[in-house]
Amino acid sequence: VAGDGTGQASVSPTTVDSNQLFDLTLQFSTSDDYELTQIEVELPQEFNWSQNSGDVVLSGAAFSTASVTVSQNTITIENALLTTAQSGQLEIQNVQAPAAEGTYPIVVKTATSGGKLTPISIFPSISVQKKLTIADIQNNVSQYEGQQVTIEAVVSIGVNITRTDRCDAYVQDESGRGINLSDFSTDY
Repeated sequence: VAGDGTGQASVSPTTVDSNQLFDLTLQFSTSDDYELTQIEVELPQEFNWSQNSGDVVLSGAAFSTASVTVSQNTITIENALLTTAQSGQLEIQNVQAPAAEGTYPIVVKTATSGGKLTPISIFPSISVQKKLTIADIQNNVSQYEGQQVTIEAVVSIGVNITRTDRCDAYVQDESGRGINLSDFSTDY
Protein backbone atom coordinates (compact mmCIF):
# COMPACT_ATOMS: atom_id res chain seq x y z
CA VAL A 1 0.00 0.00 0.00
CA ALA A 2 1.31 3.46 -0.87
CA GLY A 3 2.57 5.21 2.26
CA ASP A 4 3.61 2.07 4.12
CA GLY A 5 7.21 2.46 5.31
CA THR A 6 7.17 6.26 5.10
CA GLY A 7 8.02 8.63 7.91
CA GLN A 8 11.12 9.35 9.95
CA ALA A 9 12.31 8.46 13.43
CA SER A 10 15.08 9.93 15.56
CA VAL A 11 16.41 8.66 18.86
CA SER A 12 17.67 10.32 22.02
CA PRO A 13 20.17 9.78 23.46
CA THR A 14 22.30 8.77 20.50
CA THR A 15 25.25 7.61 22.63
CA VAL A 16 25.23 5.78 25.96
CA ASP A 17 27.82 4.06 28.13
CA SER A 18 27.95 0.27 28.33
CA ASN A 19 25.56 -1.10 30.97
CA GLN A 20 24.07 2.39 31.47
CA LEU A 21 20.46 2.64 32.64
CA PHE A 22 18.60 5.36 30.69
CA ASP A 23 15.27 6.47 29.22
CA LEU A 24 15.13 6.06 25.44
CA THR A 25 13.03 8.54 23.43
CA LEU A 26 11.96 8.11 19.81
CA GLN A 27 10.51 11.08 17.92
CA PHE A 28 8.31 10.29 14.89
CA SER A 29 7.43 12.63 12.03
CA THR A 30 6.58 12.50 8.36
CA SER A 31 7.07 14.84 5.44
CA ASP A 32 4.80 12.83 3.14
CA ASP A 33 1.08 13.37 2.69
CA TYR A 34 0.22 9.91 4.07
CA GLU A 35 -1.55 9.40 7.38
CA LEU A 36 0.38 6.77 9.31
CA THR A 37 -1.80 4.84 11.74
CA GLN A 38 0.55 2.05 12.88
CA ILE A 39 4.15 2.15 14.06
CA GLU A 40 6.24 -0.77 15.23
CA VAL A 41 9.52 -0.34 17.10
CA GLU A 42 11.91 -3.21 17.68
CA LEU A 43 14.68 -2.58 20.18
CA PRO A 44 17.91 -4.50 19.69
CA GLN A 45 17.84 -7.77 21.65
CA GLU A 46 21.03 -6.69 23.45
CA PHE A 47 19.13 -3.93 25.29
CA ASN A 48 17.34 -4.96 28.48
CA TRP A 49 14.15 -3.44 29.86
CA SER A 50 11.01 -4.59 31.64
CA GLN A 51 9.14 -5.30 28.38
CA ASN A 52 6.11 -3.97 30.20
CA SER A 53 3.72 -1.40 28.70
CA GLY A 54 3.90 0.48 32.02
CA ASP A 55 7.41 1.62 31.02
CA VAL A 56 6.15 3.00 27.67
CA VAL A 57 4.89 6.58 27.45
CA LEU A 58 3.30 8.12 24.33
CA SER A 59 2.99 11.86 23.81
CA GLY A 60 2.26 14.30 21.02
CA ALA A 61 -0.80 15.02 18.90
CA ALA A 62 -0.21 12.00 16.63
CA PHE A 63 -0.58 9.64 19.60
CA SER A 64 -3.46 11.30 21.48
CA THR A 65 -5.81 8.37 20.69
CA ALA A 66 -3.16 5.68 20.15
CA SER A 67 -2.76 2.43 22.06
CA VAL A 68 0.37 0.42 22.81
CA THR A 69 1.08 -3.30 22.93
CA VAL A 70 4.37 -4.87 23.92
CA SER A 71 5.72 -8.26 22.90
CA GLN A 72 9.27 -8.85 24.15
CA ASN A 73 11.42 -6.09 22.59
CA THR A 74 8.74 -5.06 20.06
CA ILE A 75 6.41 -2.14 20.76
CA THR A 76 3.40 -1.63 18.50
CA ILE A 77 1.49 1.64 18.39
CA GLU A 78 -2.00 1.45 16.87
CA ASN A 79 -4.69 4.05 16.17
CA ALA A 80 -2.07 6.75 15.68
CA LEU A 81 -2.50 9.67 13.31
CA LEU A 82 1.00 10.69 12.25
CA THR A 83 0.79 13.43 9.60
CA THR A 84 2.89 16.34 8.39
CA ALA A 85 1.06 18.47 10.98
CA GLN A 86 1.12 15.98 13.88
CA SER A 87 4.19 14.29 15.34
CA GLY A 88 4.52 11.81 18.16
CA GLN A 89 6.99 10.73 20.78
CA LEU A 90 7.59 7.33 22.38
CA GLU A 91 9.56 7.07 25.61
CA ILE A 92 10.78 3.74 26.94
CA GLN A 93 11.84 4.02 30.55
CA ASN A 94 14.58 2.15 32.39
CA VAL A 95 16.43 0.68 29.42
CA GLN A 96 19.83 -0.87 30.10
CA ALA A 97 22.50 -0.69 27.43
CA PRO A 98 24.49 -3.83 26.62
CA ALA A 99 28.05 -4.38 27.83
CA ALA A 100 29.37 -4.70 24.27
CA GLU A 101 30.40 -1.55 22.43
CA GLY A 102 28.92 -0.91 19.00
CA THR A 103 26.19 0.79 17.03
CA TYR A 104 22.75 -0.71 17.45
CA PRO A 105 19.95 0.10 14.97
CA ILE A 106 16.36 0.36 16.15
CA VAL A 107 14.03 -1.19 13.57
CA VAL A 108 11.04 1.05 12.87
CA LYS A 109 8.10 0.06 10.65
CA THR A 110 5.09 2.16 9.66
CA ALA A 111 1.77 1.56 7.92
CA THR A 112 -1.22 3.51 6.73
CA SER A 113 -4.78 2.48 7.58
CA GLY A 114 -5.31 -1.03 6.16
CA GLY A 115 -1.64 -1.21 5.12
CA LYS A 116 1.19 -3.56 6.05
CA LEU A 117 3.92 -2.59 8.52
CA THR A 118 6.97 -1.84 6.37
CA PRO A 119 10.49 -0.74 7.44
CA ILE A 120 11.27 2.97 7.09
CA SER A 121 14.25 3.84 4.91
CA ILE A 122 16.67 4.95 7.64
CA PHE A 123 16.68 3.36 11.10
CA PRO A 124 17.76 5.46 14.09
CA SER A 125 20.64 3.95 16.04
CA ILE A 126 22.31 4.16 19.43
CA SER A 127 26.07 3.95 19.90
CA VAL A 128 27.25 2.14 23.00
CA GLN A 129 30.68 3.07 24.28
CA LYS A 130 32.72 1.71 27.14
CA LYS A 131 32.74 4.05 30.10
CA LEU A 132 36.40 4.65 30.88
CA THR A 133 37.77 5.25 34.32
CA ILE A 134 40.96 7.16 35.01
CA ALA A 135 42.51 3.84 36.09
CA ASP A 136 41.63 2.31 32.67
CA ILE A 137 43.40 5.14 30.91
CA GLN A 138 46.44 5.23 33.20
CA ASN A 139 46.86 1.44 33.00
CA ASN A 140 46.71 1.48 29.17
CA VAL A 141 48.38 4.76 28.26
CA SER A 142 49.70 3.47 24.91
CA GLN A 143 46.19 2.40 23.85
CA TYR A 144 44.72 5.86 24.46
CA GLU A 145 47.73 8.03 23.60
CA GLY A 146 46.77 10.79 21.18
CA GLN A 147 43.04 10.06 21.52
CA GLN A 148 40.39 12.24 23.08
CA VAL A 149 38.64 10.37 25.89
CA THR A 150 35.78 11.37 28.15
CA ILE A 151 35.70 10.63 31.84
CA GLU A 152 33.18 11.31 34.58
CA ALA A 153 34.92 12.68 37.65
CA VAL A 154 34.84 15.29 40.38
CA VAL A 155 37.31 18.08 40.99
CA SER A 156 39.27 17.62 44.19
CA ILE A 157 41.23 20.33 45.95
CA GLY A 158 42.95 19.56 49.23
CA VAL A 159 42.33 21.57 52.40
CA ASN A 160 44.49 24.69 52.58
CA ILE A 161 45.87 24.00 49.11
CA THR A 162 44.19 26.98 47.42
CA ARG A 163 46.36 30.00 48.04
CA THR A 164 47.21 33.08 46.03
CA ASP A 165 50.56 31.59 45.05
CA ARG A 166 49.54 27.96 44.43
CA CYS A 167 46.56 25.77 43.57
CA ASP A 168 46.72 22.01 43.19
CA ALA A 169 43.57 20.63 41.61
CA TYR A 170 42.76 17.07 40.54
CA VAL A 171 39.89 15.20 38.96
CA GLN A 172 39.12 11.91 40.62
CA ASP A 173 36.63 9.18 39.75
CA GLU A 174 35.21 6.04 41.36
CA SER A 175 38.37 4.09 40.50
CA GLY A 176 40.12 6.15 43.18
CA ARG A 177 42.66 7.42 40.68
CA GLY A 178 43.11 11.05 39.72
CA ILE A 179 44.65 13.41 37.19
CA ASN A 180 46.45 16.56 38.23
CA LEU A 181 44.74 19.45 36.47
CA SER A 182 47.09 22.15 37.63
CA ASP A 183 50.16 22.60 39.69
CA PHE A 184 50.46 26.34 39.44
CA SER A 185 53.10 28.08 41.41
CA THR A 186 54.52 31.58 41.02
CA ASP A 187 57.91 30.19 42.07
CA TYR A 188 59.61 29.10 38.86
